[in-house]
Amino acid sequence: SAAEVSDKLFAIMKFGGGVAAPELAQALTKLVPVSSNLGLTLDEVGAVLSTLAGAGFKMGQATMALTGIFNNLANPSSKLAEKLAELGIHITAATIKNDGLAATLAKIAPVIQGDAELAASLGINNRQLGQILSLTGTQADNLAKRLIEMGKATGGVEEAHKKVTNTIGAQWEALKNNFGRAL
Repeated sequence: SAAEVSDKLFAIMKFGGGVAAPELAQALTKLVPVSSNLGLTLDEVGAVLSTLAGAGFKMGQATMALTGIFNNLANPSSKLAEKLAELGIHITAATIKNDGLAATLAKIAPVIQGDAELAASLGINNRQLGQILSLTGTQADNLAKRLIEMGKATGGVEEAHKKVTNTIGAQWEALKNNFGRAL
């Protein structure tokens, strides 16, 4: 429903350290098409975006890197597919949908960790590498928390509306409007 989506978007902005709505809209415009091809949910995309933003990644950089990561997962290069297959890792849109994005990234991270040259040869640039390693390393716990929080994200918009309307200024305006209608 529209209310659920609004609550999820509000949660992404809140968990991402105050990401602005226009930034988020621009990010989602780029990420939704490729993430939906992978079967990713708004909760997963939101958790990843808010985790990266909360860790200090700029939204534009995170979006570019995630778009590249999602494209690499959706259409892995033959080198990436071969290297992962050598390690017994098979990634398809179906496995990503079943396992989830965090688990999929956790499978890839050990393959490319500490080897930027290998990552580059697999079609993963330094920015993408940094974000994959962040999400599966230092930010893994935060990503797990965000996934849970996104799943529970309800009522955020209503709560924010209540906070805004419960200020003295808003109450004064409401009183003036009601008084004006009574006359």
